[in-house]
This record gives sequence, C-alpha cells and structure tokens, in this order.
Amino acid sequence: MAAEHFDLAMDWVSDIFLNSKIDAEEIEREKGVIIEEINMYLDTPTQYIGNLWEHLLYGGQPAGWDVIGTKENISKFKREDFLGYLKNHYSSKNTLVAVAGNFQEKDITNKIKKMLCQFRNQETPSKVKG
Repeated sequence: MAAEHFDLAMDWVSDIFLNSKIDAEEIEREKGVIIEEINMYLDTPTQYIGNLWEHLLYGGQPAGWDVIGTKENISKFKREDFLGYLKNHYSSKNTLVAVAGNFQEKDITNKIKKMLCQFRNQETPSKVKG
C-alpha cells in the first residue's frame, strides 16, 4: 500500500491477527461455497484437465495436489481445526512484518509495536478462544 495508508493497513492487519471471530456458522457457509467452486472446476474441462495433468505428473506430492483441496477434506473441517491452526501458526514467534519504501524506521517500528503489542503476549488472537 502507499505510505500514506500505512496506519489504515496496519489497523486492518492487526485486527485480523487479534480479533478474528472464527464463527462456526460462517465456516459451514463458506465450506458450501468452496465445494461449489470445486464442482465448477470439475465442470470446466480445460480446468479439470490442467488439474488432472498436474496430479498425473507429480502424483501424491504437494505439487500435484489441488490448491483448493478436496470436497471430502473441506467437508470435514470444524471450527476447532481453524483454532488449532491459528494457535500453531499465527503467533508472534511465527510472524514477520516487512516494510519497504517511503518510511522512517523509528516511526514505523513504534507504530508496528503499538498495533501488535497484544500479539506478543498471547498464543491465539483474543476472540478466537472457545
């Protein structure tokens, strides 16, 4: 984003990290949307052939997997799966903030620390628990 929008962008990003709701009803609704996307790809021969080729070429390796996943896996996801993923991957020890461009290092560092200070002291975002 442009330098003049840094505060807004950091507010947005920190809100995602610190205040994600992970609503069970929304997860169920989105699973249906993703499954419909998978069906759409399967109904599009050129897309399906591309995916099939990658699977045949790479087999069971990650390079041969469909990025969107399988209908079976999507159907099985529960809220607890997302909470576990957040706990294991979205922590201060796993986070890197990279900034490039028109900024003053001390100013930008202070802003980042201020917006993400809560993040340092918690394993999961504040509204994710239970």
